[in-house]
Amino acid sequence: MTRLNPLGAVRAPTQAPGTIPSPVPGLTVLSSGEAAFQTMTGELDRCRARAEITVFIWHDDDTGNQLAEHALAAAERGVSLHIEKDRIGAIYEHIDPNKHSFFNKRLTLGERARVEALSWAYRRGPTRRQEPNALAERLASHPQVALRHGARRHDHSKVFIFDDERLLMGGVNVGDHFRHEWLDFMVRLDGARYVERYRARRAGRGGPIQGPVDFLVNTTPPGQARQFNVFRQRLAALEAARESVHIEMAYFGDGRILDALVRCVARGVEVTLVTAARANIVHDLNHRFIDQLRRRTGAPPHLHISLHPRMVHTKLMVFDRQVAQLGSSNFTTLSHAVYDEADLWLQCPETASALADAVAQHAAEGARVTGPVAYRRWAAAVEWVLQRPNPVSLGAPPERAAGARG
Repeated sequence: MTRLNPLGAVRAPTQAPGTIPSPVPGLTVLSSGEAAFQTMTGELDRCRARAEITVFIWHDDDTGNQLAEHALAAAERGVSLHIEKDRIGAIYEHIDPNKHSFFNKRLTLGERARVEALSWAYRRGPTRRQEPNALAERLASHPQVALRHGARRHDHSKVFIFDDERLLMGGVNVGDHFRHEWLDFMVRLDGARYVERYRARRAGRGGPIQGPVDFLVNTTPPGQARQFNVFRQRLAALEAARESVHIEMAYFGDGRILDALVRCVARGVEVTLVTAARANIVHDLNHRFIDQLRRRTGAPPHLHISLHPRMVHTKLMVFDRQVAQLGSSNFTTLSHAVYDEADLWLQCPETASALADAVAQHAAEGARVTGPVAYRRWAAAVEWVLQRPNPVSLGAPPERAAGARG
């Protein structure tokens, strides 16, 4: 008998570490949360001088504590450890499955009100009392550890850097459900040149896309305005697609992407889209996006939409089996016009085709959508409003989704 977790996603057994092969030197695609976690801990164990951890969510559960133990052991060996954990993620730490935050135990009154509202809206039940965690306190106070976890920096990226030589990036946060239950991918890159290129992109430099491996980032360079680079390249790739687009995506809502997908289908491009049958958040907005895509295209045979029984946390696109984009960016106005994000841009037909096959496999595991998609209109409208950029607090970014629908 299949057992569902409180979010409606299938609880899968711990996955064996999995990889997708690539001929690109130093590149490995990690195709499960378990593979990503084993890489995180393994690299912390072998790290010699410096490690950087940037995550959006870090839960106080088995996975969160195990990663902290490896991080603390590295600090004890003299490794300089820099941890960036955006405070915005604490909202989701308090409503996601175990409802315990590793670092952000205390919330402001405004944050608490938002947690209570989301818990009610998504039927999560009451919040839980946060218990002190001695391991978190030891890690935060260690002289070799620089921790930032109290600021709302709007940084949604998930990036790990080890000794300025190895980089891990993608969509996997720190928590049991990310590791064991949800579908997601990470990419490991071995080589100082990759780290240098990523740092240049993060600093707002780099120019045009170069080589088989590059990075798309939304970033806030010191002393500069926020830069939004993910959406432009993503939209251009959709417009350029001629044969196929494979998409595995967690969250939807930006109407410009909907418009681009409608144009893809109209051109005869085969579009395969996989998302969760029941998303942990913005479920109704996701289903409205899918329903509108079907209605506006007439749902021809070359449009394949599949709802997977597990929570899909992946942010992956493959264009014509030639190019892939994989990272932390969703199809939302938050990802396109609010958050700092980090995506890999990979121009390698062999790896892109393998990623397309992975999307097709997940599509086969789900249920193909063959009729209207049910959603609550009022809930979808509220979810759409909540992901709109706030020009008062964020300024007026150039990609602010002025024409966003859906």
